Amino acid sequence: MEKEIIVRPAMLKDVKQILDIINLNAKKGTMLPKSKKEVLGMLANYSVAAMGNKVIGTCGFKIWVDESIEIISLATLKRFQGQGIGARLIQESLERGKNLGLKRFFAMTVAPKVFSKAGFEVVGYDRLSLKIWVDCSDCPRNASGPGDKDCNEQAVELLLD
Repeated sequence: MEKEIIVRPAMLKDVKQILDIINLNAKKGTMLPKSKKEVLGMLANYSVAAMGNKVIGTCGFKIWVDESIEIISLATLKRFQGQGIGARLIQESLERGKNLGLKRFFAMTVAPKVFSKAGFEVVGYDRLSLKIWVDCSDCPRNASGPGDKDCNEQAVELLLD
């Protein structure tokens, strides 16, 4: 019998497994890689889906100066995809953001359907101008900016009342 999958805040003991999941997906081109320093610096903003001590999914968030919250590093191990784990991880980040008083959530993603199930809508890149200016300008897949032929991500956004 398989153990129950729980979604919980990430802990220091999870960092290696979080990095393994993120960087495995980065090799597939579905997200950018992260360093241990990057994950440790934002560890309090990460959640994991776990079965016992095994991390099978991860998701984090980044708060921007315009008081919006970006959902980052959403990924699950391949054999657990399609089981609603990504949706549970997104929901955890939404709840944490709401508890902080934030009302605007966004992501750059190759899986907009996963986000649409949580109420996000695909939007134009112009809605994320701060994100684009800060992060996308350094992305190796963006020779001339988001929407470049090498950019495989779509912008999604959720606005709360």
